Amino acid sequence: MEETLEVLNLLVKEGKVRYIGCSNFRTWCLERASVVYQRGAGVSSYIAVQQQYSYLRPKPGADFGITVNVDDELLDYLHAHEDVTLVAYSPLLKGIYGDRQKREDYYNWQLFNNDDTQVRLESLSKMAKELGVTSNQLVLAWLLHH
Repeated sequence: MEETLEVLNLLVKEGKVRYIGCSNFRTWCLERASVVYQRGAGVSSYIAVQQQYSYLRPKPGADFGITVNVDDELLDYLHAHEDVTLVAYSPLLKGIYGDRQKREDYYNWQLFNNDDTQVRLESLSKMAKELGVTSNQLVLAWLLHH
Protein backbone atom coordinates (compact mmCIF):
# COMPACT_ATOMS: atom_id res chain seq x y z
CA MET A 1 0.00 0.00 0.00
CA GLU A 2 2.74 2.44 0.95
CA GLU A 3 4.70 1.81 -2.24
CA THR A 4 1.60 2.17 -4.42
CA LEU A 5 0.65 5.48 -2.80
CA GLU A 6 4.23 6.75 -3.11
CA VAL A 7 4.24 6.05 -6.86
CA LEU A 8 0.80 7.57 -7.35
CA ASN A 9 1.86 10.60 -5.31
CA LEU A 10 4.90 11.02 -7.57
CA LEU A 11 2.59 11.06 -10.62
CA VAL A 12 0.52 13.79 -8.96
CA LYS A 13 3.63 15.83 -8.10
CA GLU A 14 4.90 15.50 -11.69
CA GLY A 15 1.54 16.77 -12.97
CA LYS A 16 0.82 13.59 -14.90
CA VAL A 17 -2.39 13.01 -12.97
CA ARG A 18 -4.50 15.39 -10.93
CA TYR A 19 -6.23 12.99 -8.54
CA ILE A 20 -6.00 9.32 -7.67
CA GLY A 21 -8.73 6.79 -7.13
CA CYS A 22 -9.06 3.08 -6.53
CA SER A 23 -11.41 0.34 -7.62
CA ASN A 24 -12.73 -2.77 -5.92
CA PHE A 25 -11.11 -1.93 -2.60
CA ARG A 26 -12.43 -3.30 0.63
CA THR A 27 -13.20 -0.65 3.24
CA TRP A 28 -10.23 -1.68 5.38
CA CYS A 29 -7.92 -0.99 2.42
CA LEU A 30 -9.33 2.53 2.08
CA GLU A 31 -8.83 3.08 5.79
CA ARG A 32 -5.25 1.81 5.59
CA ALA A 33 -4.56 4.16 2.66
CA SER A 34 -5.98 6.98 4.77
CA VAL A 35 -3.58 6.12 7.59
CA VAL A 36 -0.64 6.08 5.14
CA TYR A 37 -1.82 9.44 3.79
CA GLN A 38 -2.03 10.92 7.29
CA ARG A 39 1.46 9.65 8.19
CA GLY A 40 3.17 10.93 5.06
CA ALA A 41 3.10 14.69 4.76
CA GLY A 42 2.20 15.72 1.24
CA VAL A 43 1.27 12.24 0.06
CA SER A 44 -1.82 12.22 -2.15
CA SER A 45 -4.86 10.33 -1.01
CA TYR A 46 -7.59 8.51 -2.91
CA ILE A 47 -10.44 10.88 -3.73
CA ALA A 48 -12.66 8.24 -5.37
CA VAL A 49 -13.48 4.58 -4.97
CA GLN A 50 -15.11 2.70 -7.84
CA GLN A 51 -17.30 -0.23 -6.79
CA GLN A 52 -20.22 -2.17 -8.17
CA TYR A 53 -23.35 -0.59 -6.72
CA SER A 54 -26.98 -1.13 -7.53
CA TYR A 55 -30.45 -1.05 -6.02
CA LEU A 56 -30.41 -4.84 -5.60
CA ARG A 57 -28.29 -6.10 -2.74
CA PRO A 58 -26.31 -9.29 -3.11
CA LYS A 59 -26.98 -12.25 -0.85
CA PRO A 60 -24.94 -12.17 2.36
CA GLY A 61 -21.57 -13.79 1.73
CA ALA A 62 -21.93 -13.64 -2.07
CA ASP A 63 -18.55 -14.19 -3.73
CA PHE A 64 -17.93 -11.97 -6.75
CA GLY A 65 -14.25 -12.82 -7.05
CA ILE A 66 -12.22 -9.62 -7.38
CA THR A 67 -15.33 -7.45 -7.75
CA VAL A 68 -16.32 -5.64 -4.57
CA ASN A 69 -19.92 -4.55 -4.08
CA VAL A 70 -20.78 -1.52 -2.01
CA ASP A 71 -21.92 -2.56 1.44
CA ASP A 72 -23.10 -0.75 4.57
CA GLU A 73 -19.55 -0.57 5.92
CA LEU A 74 -18.34 1.30 2.84
CA LEU A 75 -21.36 3.62 2.88
CA ASP A 76 -20.64 4.44 6.53
CA TYR A 77 -16.99 5.08 5.68
CA LEU A 78 -17.96 7.41 2.83
CA HIS A 79 -20.37 9.35 5.04
CA ALA A 80 -17.56 9.86 7.55
CA HIS A 81 -14.99 10.74 4.84
CA GLU A 82 -16.64 13.29 2.58
CA ASP A 83 -13.34 13.78 0.74
CA VAL A 84 -13.78 10.34 -0.89
CA THR A 85 -16.45 9.93 -3.59
CA LEU A 86 -18.17 6.74 -4.71
CA VAL A 87 -18.13 6.08 -8.44
CA ALA A 88 -20.65 3.31 -9.01
CA TYR A 89 -20.27 0.88 -11.86
CA SER A 90 -22.82 -1.56 -13.28
CA PRO A 91 -25.78 0.06 -11.50
CA LEU A 92 -28.19 -1.60 -13.95
CA LEU A 93 -26.63 -5.04 -13.54
CA LYS A 94 -26.57 -5.59 -17.30
CA GLY A 95 -30.11 -4.23 -17.69
CA ILE A 96 -31.86 -6.91 -15.63
CA TYR A 97 -34.36 -4.66 -13.86
CA GLY A 98 -37.10 -4.65 -16.45
CA ASP A 99 -36.64 -8.05 -18.05
CA ARG A 100 -37.15 -11.39 -16.31
CA GLN A 101 -35.29 -13.28 -19.07
CA LYS A 102 -32.25 -10.99 -18.74
CA ARG A 103 -32.27 -11.67 -15.00
CA GLU A 104 -32.33 -15.40 -15.51
CA ASP A 105 -29.56 -15.19 -18.13
CA TYR A 106 -27.38 -12.85 -16.03
CA TYR A 107 -24.28 -14.79 -14.98
CA ASN A 108 -24.40 -13.43 -11.39
CA TRP A 109 -28.17 -13.66 -10.89
CA GLN A 110 -27.80 -16.45 -8.31
CA LEU A 111 -25.81 -14.00 -6.14
CA PHE A 112 -28.72 -11.55 -6.06
CA ASN A 113 -31.77 -13.82 -6.27
CA ASN A 114 -33.30 -13.85 -2.79
CA ASP A 115 -36.46 -12.71 -0.96
CA ASP A 116 -35.15 -9.15 -0.53
CA THR A 117 -34.53 -8.91 -4.27
CA GLN A 118 -38.04 -10.10 -5.10
CA VAL A 119 -39.59 -7.47 -2.81
CA ARG A 120 -37.36 -4.75 -4.27
CA LEU A 121 -38.18 -5.74 -7.86
CA GLU A 122 -41.93 -5.74 -7.13
CA SER A 123 -41.73 -2.29 -5.50
CA LEU A 124 -39.58 -0.98 -8.32
CA SER A 125 -41.95 -2.27 -11.00
CA LYS A 126 -45.00 -0.78 -9.26
CA MET A 127 -43.35 2.61 -8.77
CA ALA A 128 -41.97 2.70 -12.33
CA LYS A 129 -45.48 2.10 -13.71
CA GLU A 130 -46.93 4.83 -11.48
CA LEU A 131 -44.28 7.29 -12.67
CA GLY A 132 -44.42 6.25 -16.33
CA VAL A 133 -40.74 5.33 -16.50
CA THR A 134 -38.80 2.10 -16.95
CA SER A 135 -37.39 0.19 -14.02
CA ASN A 136 -33.88 0.91 -15.33
CA GLN A 137 -34.60 4.66 -15.38
CA LEU A 138 -35.90 4.49 -11.84
CA VAL A 139 -32.78 2.65 -10.65
CA LEU A 140 -30.58 5.36 -12.19
CA ALA A 141 -32.67 8.05 -10.49
CA TRP A 142 -32.33 6.19 -7.18
CA LEU A 143 -28.57 6.03 -7.63
CA LEU A 144 -28.28 9.75 -8.38
CA HIS A 145 -30.25 10.63 -5.26
CA HIS A 146 -28.75 8.04 -2.94
